[in-house]
Amino acid sequence: MPYKISKLNDEGGVQTTFYGKVTDEMLIESNKERLASTELIKSYRYFISDYTDVTDLSISNHTIRKIAQMAINASKLNENILVVGILPNDLEFGLGRMWQGYASDEETGWCTKGFRTSDAADKWLKTQLSKL
Repeated sequence: MPYKISKLNDEGGVQTTFYGKVTDEMLIESNKERLASTELIKSYRYFISDYTDVTDLSISNHTIRKIAQMAINASKLNENILVVGILPNDLEFGLGRMWQGYASDEETGWCTKGFRTSDAADKWLKTQLSKL
């Protein structure tokens, strides 16, 4: 399994770290796991998806649409989630932007942002959490 989902402290955060080859099936599976129950979704304050250690990303437009729809559905249970993507490569960053187009902040109520480095993502996330 080329991903790991970790609960982050007791802050209501969850991080999915991807590594190696990531396929459509794995991306969908990780989203289903992260959004497995109403209780989980309601408990979240933020998501981090880290693609730093990905060596091969084989993701279709159909899958991006599918996980975007999963986010839209989850937002009906919790519209106050910060979503952070750590997307160091152009392909990853572009797919992240595509996801944002399908699951816009206006539609979800979420605040989403993509970053090239974990340092930049962490700095932004800490600033946003301090405002809540």
